[in-house]
Amino acid sequence: MAAGSVSAVTIRNFRTATCKGNYFQCTGIKSWTCCVGSAKGGTVTSSLFLGLPIAFYGAICKAKGGSNCGEVKNAGSDLHLCLGGANCKGSMWLNCKRCRKRDEEFANATSVAESGIPQELIGASSRSSARADVIAFENHQFKCDDSVPTEAKEKLFSLLEADAGYDDILEELKQYELKGKDRRGDEDWEAVM
Repeated sequence: MAAGSVSAVTIRNFRTATCKGNYFQCTGIKSWTCCVGSAKGGTVTSSLFLGLPIAFYGAICKAKGGSNCGEVKNAGSDLHLCLGGANCKGSMWLNCKRCRKRDEEFANATSVAESGIPQELIGASSRSSARADVIAFENHQFKCDDSVPTEAKEKLFSLLEADAGYDDILEELKQYELKGKDRRGDEDWEAVM
């Protein structure tokens, strides 16, 4: 995939620090869009970026100024990028060749050597946000998009926050499980493996 042809990336956000375990996912979101979970919030400790070309950046972010991706906590670039960051609220991806430095904000920013964040991303924040469309328990995916009733989505997110396992999923929620070709993001995962 050519770097210039990318218009969407899949992001999986985890409560663990290793991009393993249960996650919520934003499938095929646009650059500068913050991937967030439920309306109630919740914390993110690591993010996995699927379909992210090397010329682009992934960023895990802290909340600031009313945005879940208001301040970049950690950033990097790789085809199979896992980023960690404690007490984060979301993550986003972007092409930093197009970053527009905010004159004073970036002029006073610390260097990448001091913060671990590319200088172009210091002070950067998302332009919009996307709610998760998938929640996974032990790699069993459940849709949580607009086709799912709000009450069912809230139950799924409560189970995610409780670090529930697949066996803890109520039978009434199993109707939303995505199986086989209906699973989302797996093609992006297979492309980098």
